[in-house]
Amino acid sequence: MYKPNYYVHNRRLRRAITPYGKIIFTRRLYKQKYTGELFSFTDEYFGLQKNKNVTKSLKENIYKQLTTGKTIINIKNDFSLSKISNSTISRILSSENKYYFGNNKVKKNKIIR
Repeated sequence: MYKPNYYVHNRRLRRAITPYGKIIFTRRLYKQKYTGELFSFTDEYFGLQKNKNVTKSLKENIYKQLTTGKTIINIKNDFSLSKISNSTISRILSSENKYYFGNNKVKKNKIIR
């Protein structure tokens, strides 16, 4: 992607939850000159998906904690700086259809050992 093919279309506030806490920043939306496609370089840098406010690094850390056998409440306490809620953690897990309990991996209500 070559930046000169884009121009600043809009500036918007964006909220994100990271392992270190919640952040609010102003991001620039760029519009491609020829196709009209909107793009944000900051979202790509932080690993934010469209309409999602949880970074990829936080999701990966949550999955790592689950594989060690921790519960959602223990994970919430481990990430107390981010002030993430129990429902956000469970939504992250349900969106990926991945649940880990101890050494067993449960996927779509089936236990895989």
